[in-house]
Amino acid sequence: MGRVIALKVPGGADPIEFLQKKIKELGLKQGSITGVGGFKWVDVGVLRREGGYDVKRMEASEEYFVEVAPVIGNYVTLPNGEVSVHLHVTVGREHGLTWCGHLVRAETWPFLELFLYEADNDVLAEFPHRKGR
Repeated sequence: MGRVIALKVPGGADPIEFLQKKIKELGLKQGSITGVGGFKWVDVGVLRREGGYDVKRMEASEEYFVEVAPVIGNYVTLPNGEVSVHLHVTVGREHGLTWCGHLVRAETWPFLELFLYEADNDVLAEFPHRKGR
């Protein structure tokens, strides 16, 4: 197994943009992501068979935040230097409503605790469809 990096995404940050920037700064190439935390709001997408996502927003209430347990996914640095982050989340509210799907956008609150696991093999060779992202 390659390196393992612990990251804390601060409140107010978009987790995908934060990860893209940090992965570039750290010189990471490819691997997986796991974590837990919270959001103020989150857009969750479910892929349609004919393509595209149906996106729904879950927002925190006054007293609580949207619980994230877990966030899981992967990242790859493309040949052009762009970082592609692909995350799925299971999120819930205090009343028991739970959604899961593709993380489209979110505002972190109060934070996300993430671990990035750098892969030893060539992720683009295993997942060639990622090259087009």
